[in-house]
Amino acid sequence: MLDAAGIAPGHRVLDLATGIGDPALMAAERVGAGGRVLGIDSSAQMIALARARAGAAGVTNAEFRVMDIDALTLPPATFDAALCRWGLMFADDLAGTLDQARAALRPGGRLSVSVWATPDDAPTISLAARVAHHALGLPPPDEGEKTAFALCDIPALVTAVEMAKFDAVNVQKVPVIFEFASPEEYVAYRREISTPLAAVIAKQSETRQTAAWQTVARAVEAFRSSAGTIRMENQAYCLSAARP
Repeated sequence: MLDAAGIAPGHRVLDLATGIGDPALMAAERVGAGGRVLGIDSSAQMIALARARAGAAGVTNAEFRVMDIDALTLPPATFDAALCRWGLMFADDLAGTLDQARAALRPGGRLSVSVWATPDDAPTISLAARVAHHALGLPPPDEGEKTAFALCDIPALVTAVEMAKFDAVNVQKVPVIFEFASPEEYVAYRREISTPLAAVIAKQSETRQTAAWQTVARAVEAFRSSAGTIRMENQAYCLSAARP
């Protein structure tokens, strides 16, 4: 994403839906002391974690603010690049968010976003919910609008970006590897990261909750590597574009 955005020393970078700040902190290292990075997220808890991580790492050229990607309050034509890693799919108004991101970029500034491919191509994200719902006798999990897979239709996403008056749109398919020491580590990861799934399972009896997570742990054994780890290869897309 940083390469596709052309981020260089001295640049000003906006990181949308920064979460705990990973893209912003990587960008801060690349832009150096002469550059600045602003990471925003609607979650105050995430922003607090991002600030703590920046402080622990001694990063002084990155700032983090609570702000919704659907309601950006930023001066126009300020940033050389805008990033959004696995967050654009949760925008309430995709067209509006893209318009606001373009407005925040200077002419020639670049947008670079990553989105997941289809659920079948991203098992780390999809497997736990699919398996747990089936084990509990529930309907299949939602994998459409406002989920991690909402923007897996890449031609439609390209059209949306072009409609937002970006040009030079480019898409790269990128493998994303997750590796876990054990099935239990994968389960712990999904329990922590997937709030909707955890909420569904929490509604069940304690016995059924335990059984559901155990079923997930058994299912992920299919990804056991020759080294004994759980190695899951996923596919994502990196889309980049420029503000004319």
